[in-house]
Amino acid sequence: MDRPSRRRSAFRVTISILMLALVLVALVAYAIDDSDQRSAAVATVQITAVTSGPDFRAPWQSRPTSTVGGSGVLLEGGRVLTNAHVVNGAVSIELKRVGLPGSYPAHIEFIDHGSDLALLAVDKPGFGGAGVEMMLGEIPAPHAAVDVYGYPENAQTVCRTEAVVSRVEFGSCAHSWQLVLFGSLDKLLKPGNSGGPVVADGKVIGLATQNLNQDIAGQFITVPAIRQFLADVADGHVDGRPEFGLRFQTLESDALRASCGMSPTQTGVLVCAVGVGGSGDGVMRVGDVIMAVAGIPVANDGTMALDKERRVDFSWPLETRQVGDRLDVGILRDGVVRHETIVLGSDGLLVDGPHFPDRAPYRIFGGLVFQPVDLDLVITNRDNLGANVLLPADSCALATAARRQRVTLGRVLPHEVNRGYQDWGTELVESVNGEPVRDFAHFNELLDGAGDRWITILMDDASSVVLDLAAARAALPVILGTYNIGDERFPAAPRAPVAVKVAGPGTRAS
Repeated sequence: MDRPSRRRSAFRVTISILMLALVLVALVAYAIDDSDQRSAAVATVQITAVTSGPDFRAPWQSRPTSTVGGSGVLLEGGRVLTNAHVVNGAVSIELKRVGLPGSYPAHIEFIDHGSDLALLAVDKPGFGGAGVEMMLGEIPAPHAAVDVYGYPENAQTVCRTEAVVSRVEFGSCAHSWQLVLFGSLDKLLKPGNSGGPVVADGKVIGLATQNLNQDIAGQFITVPAIRQFLADVADGHVDGRPEFGLRFQTLESDALRASCGMSPTQTGVLVCAVGVGGSGDGVMRVGDVIMAVAGIPVANDGTMALDKERRVDFSWPLETRQVGDRLDVGILRDGVVRHETIVLGSDGLLVDGPHFPDRAPYRIFGGLVFQPVDLDLVITNRDNLGANVLLPADSCALATAARRQRVTLGRVLPHEVNRGYQDWGTELVESVNGEPVRDFAHFNELLDGAGDRWITILMDDASSVVLDLAAARAALPVILGTYNIGDERFPAAPRAPVAVKVAGPGTRAS
């Protein structure tokens, strides 16, 4: 009778010990979780920025200032990481965080519009310090639980939103239109969340950035893009995100693969165009099949393995590299497998940017306002542009040797010299006096060098602006005065070289 009783007693003791151990584990886990939440909350920064920028409708002037609220996170070294769009065009930045009274002034130290990331330097000591700053983590696992911290909708205290990572994939950045590796959440982000940390296991695994299609899911920039940005600015200069500078076509058609000379086991994507000045210029050729990048096989649908479970766009290796890095590309050319090395650089697009400069480039000639077509113009002034101007940007057209940039007639400032054209706007310039326009700088050279009685500017719809050259130049001061415009162009015209009188033999130079 004693033995069964001892067994039951031993069993009860074992169960009690196990339950106590589970309780202790739960308490420890709760304590760690609570500590992580406090640390993340303290490291989350409230950002208030007063911003301005050029008015692309009237590029000689600036937009009125506006106040933008966002979030950021303190990283090692006391600098604040946030989204570029939170502080874009900032003329004043104030920071606040939990545990500190008042606000701290800051300025932009580095900003990369392509990745939508910026680093802020705090102008007053005491904002950061050991125990406050956060470390970077890794790409979250599928369906990982995360916390999003920030100051949404002008909140006076830091807010935490629990969410689940639904997927990790490349998507278009609303700020720059560039492909960035995003994580998607099962929750929407609110205005003011932008720039706040997405946290898992006490580390920053992303930066809250935008909502997918406004109402589907919140998206955050993942750690690889953040690390790339931080490595980029380590030398004190922003080079930006590297791009291939190529146009591709997937190879899911059996007939297309066969026409490329591919065997049934070979996979890849077809190079359709090579942008002048892009990474692939001079190395890649139209008709090449890219089979691997950095040793990672490329599938016929244009994807490659991110890990054992997930696939992403084959531009993934670029996310961990810098401008100037050398990248091995395995290709099939004329039926032969070979390896080429490309030096990573720009995307070679016809419509470049965005750069979001302090002043917008423009040229006024005979009251006609001309502007280069770049993403700064397209993103900020899209509603005022015609489909013909938007098409090169929307289609990601590549630059060529003959044309590296488009120029558009943005608007007309009415004056008697431009009568007959005063309702024109958003046409694309093809040529000046029969000379095809390569880019905006070349366009200015053609206007400055014109010497005939008439100047003819041919547009993309085959219509022409014809002006009396002398009358157009003579009218310029009047037009600038009428519309209270200080400069006829920006950037300013290059100065003509100054002749220097050299003293001859036996004379003194004065």
